[in-house]
Amino acid sequence: MAGPAKPPHRGVVSWLLVLLLSRLPRLALAASKDIVCEPITVPMCKGIGYNLTYMPNQFNHDTQDEVGLEVHQFWPLVRIHCSPDLLFFLCSMYTPICLPDYKKPLPPAARCASGRSAAARPS
Repeated sequence: MAGPAKPPHRGVVSWLLVLLLSRLPRLALAASKDIVCEPITVPMCKGIGYNLTYMPNQFNHDTQDEVGLEVHQFWPLVRIHCSPDLLFFLCSMYTPICLPDYKKPLPPAARCASGRSAAARPS
């Protein structure tokens, strides 16, 4: 007898987490440049709890227009609410928080832990 079926979105969220985390080594490249805060202009990431970001991000996007084109591909997952943390996770990866008086990138560990636990929760 087969075990209980996994919700279809759980695997997608796990895959998304692995994909995004695999690109984190580029964080070192972004960290070598001076950080200049700018208002978030990516529509999907406006109003998520902070309003300043910096470019290039850890994926080496130079502009928020580039970010908007890439992050928009995840909109269907955000829209179906496959994880309550997905929107914040995506935005914090693509439009990282910028604090005007703190000139180093913030570590992604807290974002990753939250995303990882959400992917592991049964629905």
